[in-house]
Amino acid sequence: MKKKLLINNSQLIKKAKGIYRYFCALQPYLAEHMQMEMLFEDVEGGIFKRKMREQLFLLNNKKKYDVLWSPSHASGPYWSRKQVVTVHDLIPLHPDSGISSSYKAYFKNSVGLMVRNAAHVVCISAAVADMVQVFYNVRNSKLSVIRNGFDTIPPIDIIACPDVLAGRKYIIFVGTLAIHKNVGRLIEAFMIHKMSSQDDLVLVLVGSFTNSISLGKTDLDFEHLKARDVMFFNSPNDALLVSLYRHSHGVVMPSLIEGFGLPIAEALSYNKPVICSDISVFRELFGGMIRSFFNPYRIDSIQQAINNLSYSEGHLTENENTMYQKVKVWNWQNSADAYVSTFNSIST
Repeated sequence: MKKKLLINNSQLIKKAKGIYRYFCALQPYLAEHMQMEMLFEDVEGGIFKRKMREQLFLLNNKKKYDVLWSPSHASGPYWSRKQVVTVHDLIPLHPDSGISSSYKAYFKNSVGLMVRNAAHVVCISAAVADMVQVFYNVRNSKLSVIRNGFDTIPPIDIIACPDVLAGRKYIIFVGTLAIHKNVGRLIEAFMIHKMSSQDDLVLVLVGSFTNSISLGKTDLDFEHLKARDVMFFNSPNDALLVSLYRHSHGVVMPSLIEGFGLPIAEALSYNKPVICSDISVFRELFGGMIRSFFNPYRIDSIQQAINNLSYSEGHLTENENTMYQKVKVWNWQNSADAYVSTFNSIST
C-alpha cells in the first residue's frame, strides 16, 4: 500500500519559480509511488500568513498522513517529527549575501529548528550537505544528498532567435540580481573585455529582476547598459529561454555561492560551453565540463574567462561532451526514486 505523502505547498507558488519548477519536475514520478495531498488548499496571501499557518498546522490539521515533505527549507513547520526537509542552499549565511544581520539571524534559527527536528534532511548537493553539517551538526544518518535531475527544460517548440539578437554573438547569464549572483562584477569584466577586444560580443541577462524579500539586490542602470551591449530579458517563458540558450555562444555563472547551478545543467543540455565561478559546488557537479573556472571576486579573472569563451567554439568540446554524457544519466526519475526510498524509510 502506498504511503500518504502530505506536501507542504506553502512555497509552491509560481512567484517562487525555482522551487515551483523543482516540484513540478518531481511530481509525476512521485505520484507513481505515493498517495500525494497538499497541506493547504490555498497558498495565496502574504508570506507572514503562510508561515503562521505552517506553524499551527499540527494543532489544526485533520488530514491523515505518513510523511510530511517540505520541498523548500525556506518554509515549514518547526516541530514536526515526521517531516522530510529539502535544503537547496544556505545562501543567506554567506558573508557576501548582502542581507541584513537581522534576517540572517532569523534564517539561521528558522532553518535550524526545521532540520534538527525533522525526521530526515535532503540536500541537493554534497556542498550544501557540508554546510548543513557545519552550521547545524546534523548527524549523518538523517542526512542524504539527492541531486537535481540533469534533464532540464522539457522538449518544446523552439522559437527563432529574438530579432534584437539576430546575427549577434552573445553570452547569457540566467538568474536574478541578488547580490550573491555577482552580476555587478560580471558587467564590469564584460565592459573591460569590450574595451580591450573590440569584438561584437553581447552580454544578455535573463531572469527575474524584481527585488527579493530576503536577499539584497544589485542596482543597475538598465537604459545605460543597453547602449553598451548589455541586454535584458525579464521573466521569459520556457520557449524564449530555450531559444536564448540555443542561439547563444555560451553561458556565464559568476555566483559567489550556489546550491546547485541549474543554468549550467541547462546550458550543457543544449551543447553550450560554460564559464563559471571556481566554487566547490560547481567543481563537484560539473568538473570536467566547464570551459573556464574563474575567481568570482576578481574582475580580471572573469574578464579572462570571457575572452576565452568569446574566442573559442560556441559548443561543447569532445572532452566536455564526454563528461556531460556520463552525468546526464542522472535524471528526475532517479531523483524521485531516491525520494520515495527516503519517504518509505520514515517510521509512521
